[in-house]
Amino acid sequence: MRYRTNHFVPRFRNRLVINDRLDGLLGSINEQLQSHGLMIKGATGAVIDATLIESAARP
Repeated sequence: MRYRTNHFVPRFRNRLVINDRLDGLLGSINEQLQSHGLMIKGATGAVIDATLIESAARP
C-alpha cells in the first residue's frame, strides 16, 4: 500500500494532538538531539513542510 505524504503526515500529526501525544513525542526527540549535543532554540511551534527539488539555476 502506498501512502501520499501530503495526506499521511497531517493526519498522523492530528491524531497525535487529539490523543495528547505530540508534546511527549517532541520531548523525546529533543532529548535524543540533546544526547548528541544538539539543541533547538527559539522554536515558535510552526511546522514547515517543504519539498526539495533540483534547480538548474546556481547562485
